[in-house]
Amino acid sequence: MKKYILLSLIVTWVSFTQAGGHLFLTGGVNLSTLGNKDADKTYLQYYPEPGFNAGLAYEWSFTKSFGLQAGLSYETRGEAGGQTLQEVKDSSWAVRYRYIQLPVLLVLSHKFGLNRVDFLVGPEIGRMLSDGVKEEFPVTGDTSNTGMSYTITNEEKNDLGITVGLGYWLDVSFGAVYIRPSYYYSLLNLNSAKNNHRNIRFQLGYGIGF
Repeated sequence: MKKYILLSLIVTWVSFTQAGGHLFLTGGVNLSTLGNKDADKTYLQYYPEPGFNAGLAYEWSFTKSFGLQAGLSYETRGEAGGQTLQEVKDSSWAVRYRYIQLPVLLVLSHKFGLNRVDFLVGPEIGRMLSDGVKEEFPVTGDTSNTGMSYTITNEEKNDLGITVGLGYWLDVSFGAVYIRPSYYYSLLNLNSAKNNHRNIRFQLGYGIGF
């Protein structure tokens, strides 16, 4: 059995090293929410929280139309909200998380001359680095603006989800510029309220060896 495992690893390594590929840097912005499946939305309003992402990835191109992307990325996510009750209508909060993500995405491609369009789908695993909540809750008739910040306990630190996206490579003289909108849906509940991450990403990148 060990011999078969070793042989499989060798064949996989040779296949990857023989496949062409390119390295690229990415960065961009996010708009994320937590779903709030069990929340009472009668007096609460929820809004997407803006964030950012940055990462490094490599793509193995096995054929002209099929490849695999894998890498590491850092991103911020969260959600914002507020009260609709008259006496606390100006109160608000923002929940923010920081994650390290490992995406492994299948890539289906079609070339237009030197440029290329991609369809990407695959899993991502992640690990929460930190979290925090910032609240502001002014009281009607009071000119002071009382606020507080704190961290959250009893949350799932690991993450697992699915990403679906489109990509476009624009050939330039010194490499290629990459544009990718994508959507991430977490398969794990973040807490006992059954919230989970939903994240829209807009990314720009620069690739070499394209």
